[in-house]
Order: sequence, then C-alpha cells, then structure tokens
Amino acid sequence: MFFPVEFRQILCYCVFLVYYIYSIREITQETHRPQYKGTSMPQGTAFLPWVYNEPRKSSESPITGGSGAMRMKRIAVCAACLLTAGCIPLSLNPLYTDDDLVYDAGLEGTWGEAPEQWAFEKAGENEYLLKVSEDEGRTTEFSVHLVQLKKHRFLDLQLSDRPDLSEWEMLHVIPAHTFWAFERDGDTLRLRNFDPEWLEDRVKNDRLWVPHTESNDFLVLTAGTKRLQRFMLKWADDEEAMGDWEEMKRAPAK
Repeated sequence: MFFPVEFRQILCYCVFLVYYIYSIREITQETHRPQYKGTSMPQGTAFLPWVYNEPRKSSESPITGGSGAMRMKRIAVCAACLLTAGCIPLSLNPLYTDDDLVYDAGLEGTWGEAPEQWAFEKAGENEYLLKVSEDEGRTTEFSVHLVQLKKHRFLDLQLSDRPDLSEWEMLHVIPAHTFWAFERDGDTLRLRNFDPEWLEDRVKNDRLWVPHTESNDFLVLTAGTKRLQRFMLKWADDEEAMGDWEEMKRAPAK
C-alpha cells in the first residue's frame, strides 16, 4: 500500500507537533503544578497521569528533559515515529567501505538508564554488537559500524541475524541500514538524523539529489556507498537539514 508524499508529510508534522506540545506542557506544568510530599498520587489524579510527577532536580534541563531514561525514551519514540512516517531514510547499501571504518573503544558499555538502554559490545575488529532494550522488556540486536568521513563520524546500524525467524521469514527481510551522525564526549553520546520537514520537502520537490525510491511508508536510498557518502557529507554541517542532537549518558558500572 503506497501513501502519497503529502499524507506522510502531514503524518510527520503531526508526530512532531504532538511531541513538542508534550514537551512544552511538561515545562509549563513543572513551573505551575503543586509539589506533593510523599510517594502516593493525590486522590483525583488517576486519569491525569501528567499532573503528578516527581520534582525535577535543579541540575536537569527543562528543555532536554530530566533523566537519561526520558532522553532515551525520546530517542526511541522519535526514531520509531520517524521511521513509520518515512522521515528517517533507510538504505540498501552501507555507508562504509573497509577503509572508512574506525573503532572507538570508549563506545563500549551501556548508555542510558534502565529499562531503556543501548549496550555496545565489541563484535569484531571494527564492528560492534548493539543491544537496544526497551521498557516492554524487549531487546533488539544490531550490527553497528563506526564510519569516519573526513571530520564527521556516523553510526551505520543494521539489524543482526534473527534466529527466531524462519528461513521463509528471513527471505522476506531486507537488511536495510540507517545512518546516524555521531559524537562522543567522554561519557556523553550524541546522535541525530535528518530534520523530517526538510527531508519531506526535498522529496516532495524532487530535490533530494540522491537515488531513492518510496516503498509503502518508507523512504529507501538506493545509491551506492560512495554516492551515499557524498550525500551525508554535503548535509552533515547544515543545521536546517539535520535535526537536533539527542544525548544519552553512560550508565554507571554495576
């Protein structure tokens, strides 16, 4: 089933409108709602779960959100919504050749707060195994490569083999890649992808300037690796093209 670009653009706008309204509401309520002592929820708030929240610590930003868990939830929810709306491009080809790969041992370990965490393990000379855990108790594994293109670094994510799927199911799974601009500063990890409004506008007006196709709700890049690299480098420093950075902190060692 194919959806027109206009429909997916409206869907994408709606997702982010809801997200930003939610963020603004949290900031406003943090300022105006009464702070209750104790751990029980006051009577009468059962159907308004956003009314009663723990006070935010003074060190937490009202914009970026309080805890690492909330930031992790935003990364997970935004990624899921954007993928569904076709605002994060999938790629049939990787962003790297062997000569473009680097390895950062400092990336190994667990990031974010339980239950939503990203855990990187060494899986090869220049490869990581990424385990993404969600609050429903589900864990998804990815093969990850760290790509160095001039001064920029990107994470290339690809779903790992799924032993729980049958051969017939695996036959119909295309091992697509997603690319994420990446920065690590000590125990802080930052990721970002394309701004959805910019991306939709480019697709709608035939100005994406990279081979692609649209399948169901997904934007799929069909370019080869070298063309993908030129595309990512062209826009990596463009603040209009790229979305906001999302941060996660290294989890304390157990």
